[in-house]
Amino acid sequence: MRSYLQKDLSDSELDRSLDALLCARLRELKIFVIVTSLEEQEDLDEFKAFLLRLKDKLRRAPSSPRTMVSATPLVRFPWTPLEFEDMTDPKTLSRLCGFVKNVAVQAGFEFRGAAGVEEAWVSQALVRARGPEILEAAREAQRKTDFVFREEVTPEYFEAFRAALAERGIDPDTVVRGYHPDTQGATPWENLNPGVSRRFLKAEWGKCLERVQTPVCLGWVDEKGACQACGACSAPEREAITHARSAPRQDLDALEIRIREQRRSETPVPVEVELSDMCQGLPRDLVEAWHARAWMKAFPELVGPYRRHETHDEEHFLATGRRILTPVFLAEGARRLAELLADPEALEAVQGHFAPYGRVLGAPAVAPTRFVVASEAPVDPVPWLSAKGLKHTFRRDGDGKRWELAKEAAKKRIAREVSAQPDGERWRLVVTLDEKFDAREFLRAVVPPERRHAIAARWE
Repeated sequence: MRSYLQKDLSDSELDRSLDALLCARLRELKIFVIVTSLEEQEDLDEFKAFLLRLKDKLRRAPSSPRTMVSATPLVRFPWTPLEFEDMTDPKTLSRLCGFVKNVAVQAGFEFRGAAGVEEAWVSQALVRARGPEILEAAREAQRKTDFVFREEVTPEYFEAFRAALAERGIDPDTVVRGYHPDTQGATPWENLNPGVSRRFLKAEWGKCLERVQTPVCLGWVDEKGACQACGACSAPEREAITHARSAPRQDLDALEIRIREQRRSETPVPVEVELSDMCQGLPRDLVEAWHARAWMKAFPELVGPYRRHETHDEEHFLATGRRILTPVFLAEGARRLAELLADPEALEAVQGHFAPYGRVLGAPAVAPTRFVVASEAPVDPVPWLSAKGLKHTFRRDGDGKRWELAKEAAKKRIAREVSAQPDGERWRLVVTLDEKFDAREFLRAVVPPERRHAIAARWE
């Protein structure tokens, strides 16, 4: 299976790698398995023997890391040798994932599915879409099931997608078929050019089918590599990849010291942004990744020292408008970013890369003072006021409404005032903020889950 997937890893290399890792006192070890649908009983027996060897290594290791086996069905992507192959039917994939799970559990390990069969099938259908009607069917299924991708593709959406394809006269099983390598102009990505030649992909596919491993082009210790003529490299890049290397010095203690030193150097840098309405409901880490990308595209010197964005309890952006994103850099990168935040020309340079998610405003100035919810129907804040124990008096304010907080309620430092006003055909509910206001608690209390897609929330 490793040769089929062109994973250049021998049994001896695998054993040596595990021995090195287990000497490092790991907390967690994950064995990640790609289920191809071509596995036979011999493969499963060999995998079980590998897990038993691993179990023996763990008994002799200086620590006992939590060890789990994770499996996911193979999705055959464009511009890889396996783009020419059909995807196996979901039932066969599910059965084989079950076999891997049974082998892992029998060997005494935890098992976790990295992605379900439904997610693999939907992914395969989308990356191989032969026309816009595939996406139309995907959107129709989304509307019918009210599906929003969070952590997995649900069985309900999978079935609705297949049904929407059938309603359009498309056999669902045909949308995951591969493209024959000799058919010109057949693939939707034919006009793209990532650099890899179609001739090379076709030859590699033949080797995959024959379970013949293509040697990696990378040069190794005192041994020059060999170019496999894939077409992706320029001459200087080819030489840099294939030249022989000196023997690596593996010093795990020195590496641990270096990592600790770098962590001590990590510095968070708050950045104020104005998020556009398209960010509402998006995963926070998606927008943070785009934010990091924008800075590094505009100023490449930030690539090396960037580490991550500071974690936050808010997984998805429930509200847009003025927000604080907090990238973390090594010390030299943090100093450079602080300089750029004070430079209007630098902020202008980063804007084009951050769009369409919003604008980068600079270093945080004044915190938002209001939280605004816009909706077609009035939003009632009373359930939230009651849940937080905020005593109040309700008053009419022209066409609007106002909930005046009592003095003892104001002492809780959650909110100062709540009001609602008609705004054309919509209503605007405005909370004047205090330091302990929690937007997630507020929205959960005042907007039922089935209506959250119909509101727009902003910090102002």
